[in-house]
Amino acid sequence: PSPAVAVALNDQSGTSNLAQPVAAKTVDFVPPGLLNSLPMEEIPGSNIMAITATIDGHPQELLVGIADTTQLWNTQARQLGLPVREGRRMMDGGGRFSDQVTRVARLTLGSMETGGFDLQVSPDPDFTNPASGGILGTDMMQRFDIDLDFAHRRLNYFSPDQCKDACIYSAPSKISSAQMVAYGPVVYVPVMLDGHKIIAALDTTADRTFLNPKLAAKLFGLKPDSREATTIR
Repeated sequence: PSPAVAVALNDQSGTSNLAQPVAAKTVDFVPPGLLNSLPMEEIPGSNIMAITATIDGHPQELLVGIADTTQLWNTQARQLGLPVREGRRMMDGGGRFSDQVTRVARLTLGSMETGGFDLQVSPDPDFTNPASGGILGTDMMQRFDIDLDFAHRRLNYFSPDQCKDACIYSAPSKISSAQMVAYGPVVYVPVMLDGHKIIAALDTTADRTFLNPKLAAKLFGLKPDSREATTIR
């Protein structure tokens, strides 16, 4: 997403709101219901955002991963000395399979802390910055209303009881609203492409918008070896 828009994900209403922040209104107070606020940093050379978490006392940069579960790369788990064992089989948003987990005693996100749970360990990716240690997934967000503020680069956790109407604390004007449907950690939204309605996965670890090759061929006559430019509105 462009850093000029803020995306609010409201778990209760199932609605994703795109809103233009009001530049003149600077928030310098803790709004009611704001439980936690984390700075997001852009991964160099991409539009992907990351936050810093602390895992068993060690700071780790995790990609903000709507469409994924929370996981560590294999290299980071080994560097932290975390014992890895066989666990549940999982496929992440990048299509990579993993059946390994590790036990995390303590995970800290800003003012929030949890621990004593199994964390998925995934093969090292070849598509991301080597400094990142893994992904902060939807499973660490589902109990809260989440405000992904790309304009101010903040990941905000709100109390769900006080965000029934998808509150965005900067009080912007709503530009568009799309109904969301979640299956497991993956969030889907309807998208119109040249009059064709498709269902797209909202994936914040992808810095480009992609179209399934079979669907591209069916709807627009595009083929994998097509070289001509095609405009899709």
